[in-house]
Amino acid sequence: INEYYTSKKCPVCEDFVGQVEIRRLYCTKCKTYMHRDVMAAHNMCNVTRSHLMNQTRPLYLQPVDKTKRYYP
Repeated sequence: INEYYTSKKCPVCEDFVGQVEIRRLYCTKCKTYMHRDVMAAHNMCNVTRSHLMNQTRPLYLQPVDKTKRYYP
């Protein structure tokens, strides 16, 4: 699994998260605290589930190019 954005995006609301402590992250949108590795694991599960069901990666975890457009 490509880990792109898995520890930078919230698996609950799909928004970017901010770092509070070295390994603890906080999402200001949905007010969620989560350990960085746990957040990445949740997002990797979302990637796997999406790939098995739709053969695609969730849009919020897809890489973006320099013009901020998603690409698979």
